[in-house]
Amino acid sequence: MERFFRKLQVGKSVKRMNWVVQTHGDLINTSGNHIKEGDEFVADEEIDCSKAHLRIELQTLTRLPQTRFVLFSFKTYLYPLKDVKEEGSGPALADAIEGLKTGNAPGMFKYKSAAWLTTRYLHIWNPQIANPIPNFTSESILLRAENSTLSLILERLERIEQRPSAAQVASSPSSAGEACDATGQPQNEATEHLTTQSPDFGSHAYTTRTCDNEIFVSESPGEPHEAERTPWSGSFVLDGQNLGQDDTWKHMGVTSVLDAAIKQVETRRKAGARSTHRIATEGVSIQPELARTWMQNYFAHMSAELFLTLVDRRLLEMMPDLVTMRHVHLDACMLLIYYAILWQGCFLPGKRCFIGPDRKYARQLYLCCLRIIPSWQRESAGTVTDLVAAMYMMRTAAESFDFETALEMHNLACEYAEGLQMHNLDRDSSLSPDKPPSTDDDRKGMWELIQMDLFYRLIHDKPPAFSSSIQNWRVNLPWLSIDSPPDADAPVPTMTFILRSRLALILASFFQAVDEAKDGPMTPGLVESLCQQIEDVFEDWKLHEWIQSLKDDHVYTWILVDLALAGYTSILFMLRKAMAIDTNTLPFATSNAQMRIATNASRRILGLVYHMLHEVNQPGLETLSLVLGTFRAHVAYAFIADSITELDSERAVADFDLLERVAKCVEMVVKEERDFTPLARALVHVNACVKKRVVDGESPH
Repeated sequence: MERFFRKLQVGKSVKRMNWVVQTHGDLINTSGNHIKEGDEFVADEEIDCSKAHLRIELQTLTRLPQTRFVLFSFKTYLYPLKDVKEEGSGPALADAIEGLKTGNAPGMFKYKSAAWLTTRYLHIWNPQIANPIPNFTSESILLRAENSTLSLILERLERIEQRPSAAQVASSPSSAGEACDATGQPQNEATEHLTTQSPDFGSHAYTTRTCDNEIFVSESPGEPHEAERTPWSGSFVLDGQNLGQDDTWKHMGVTSVLDAAIKQVETRRKAGARSTHRIATEGVSIQPELARTWMQNYFAHMSAELFLTLVDRRLLEMMPDLVTMRHVHLDACMLLIYYAILWQGCFLPGKRCFIGPDRKYARQLYLCCLRIIPSWQRESAGTVTDLVAAMYMMRTAAESFDFETALEMHNLACEYAEGLQMHNLDRDSSLSPDKPPSTDDDRKGMWELIQMDLFYRLIHDKPPAFSSSIQNWRVNLPWLSIDSPPDADAPVPTMTFILRSRLALILASFFQAVDEAKDGPMTPGLVESLCQQIEDVFEDWKLHEWIQSLKDDHVYTWILVDLALAGYTSILFMLRKAMAIDTNTLPFATSNAQMRIATNASRRILGLVYHMLHEVNQPGLETLSLVLGTFRAHVAYAFIADSITELDSERAVADFDLLERVAKCVEMVVKEERDFTPLARALVHVNACVKKRVVDGESPH
């Protein structure tokens, strides 16, 4: 088989047929339909001949042009053996089955499950078979068996392919429906038992098609979808040719013809209207070549993203081809992950410098994500893939200035993670200390999710998204074992994770202090101490030196600045929350230590914003969306503007210059996205007021 696959060329299709006898009418049989060597069976066991079926598969193998994978598609037909007899093909089938015993591969008699059919059952279809046929030579028996079997199969398949679906009546058996449910496709669309009464087939012949056997490659993925043929239409064949229906219609009444035609139209409309991918990409045009490039760039630069290892990367890399195939069904959660990754990847031009993406593509990709969310939430079962989808959509929404969606996705991600018991990854670690290091990726992702929840809880003043108390969690830090050291070739992701873990522990200590202070004031100096710890951690790891040294590497700059903004924003909001809790402290009656810490954190935030927008020249729209939405940079701007008169003149002028530089960066962003015009005008007004106070010495009141 390997030699055969290697010789299969792109654009060439190979068709073959396979048949087997089964004692039941189930289309889906997870245990298989063949009897293999070593399997036990009783040849003389009583069977119900009325339920025995001949199963025939028309198989097609095609090599895909981009991935070079071999696509194996097939159609399955089930025929009751009693109907085979009624058509007059019983003797030929019986001879073919009996001939398997003495052919050049006697094991095929058992493998094809023909061993169930002993002589007494074969006699039903061919009365001349009373005993094994010893008078025939093995060569003649094999030739006769092959000819009769192939002739029977070919004749039946030709009739099936020529028969339209005009007179088909749909029903949904449980076995096929359950199989289709696994892909998330509606049963009444994915599975049909089609029955036609026609002179060619007899009154009881029927064909079964399911989601398992209707996978075809689109010949021209770029064509419009409005006129595409569907697997439920009778005229849909592999070569795309329409077959006449007059021969069938002439045996039907006018009402039957029209009813069947309406049914076919309804099925076509359902196939398009209910397709998640069709809904997501309505009016959107993303070329597969671009999608592949964005996917490759994303994996090249962002492979350290949290929980990414929980998704099959090979499947994601195949999806630019798979989404163009008309009859490949993809779960909504995978489509959401796919388009979220493309959104991130469209900023990466194959090197480590960001460029502004074509706004058309950025908007289209985010629109696809938003359209998929309703279908995904209907199908969601809280699986690992659902967790990854929520995490990626959270990041994409935040960078698209859609903070309501980002917060909703964060809450879903925490809910899924808790349902998957990811907060108890190491509850039994004492019983099995030699766990494989593969779970380190899970630990890393969970710790980053914990830090995000603590940060969102602080910024948005929301209750924790996790329902269980953090004191009951059992999640170790990764890399505690010598068998799983950190990646020395990726120092930035390693350092980032360590610092984020420290930040998570500091925020956890803060919320513990908040809970203890519900009935009274917080411990004096505690918040200042926690804020100072964040500054000390950044200083110890020389975070700002790393940011300056890597300014030519936009990917690492983005990662490190994101970390720094999270830390300094946490400082500001911890101070704000502490003052709100302590009712004995007036809002402006802050201590010198608090003022110093808050002022320094605000300067750091504005400096990082300027660094990203001007010095590094990151994509302005997305950068501004992130710093304003996720990190509330306007709070730092307001703090500097309000406190500037409390500073000495030299420091005040420097701070005013920083405000002016940030405002000019926002004005540059407005030139490409006018949605930020209100912010730019507000900053001009604020700066004008500050200038009067600093330069002209006017009172702020």
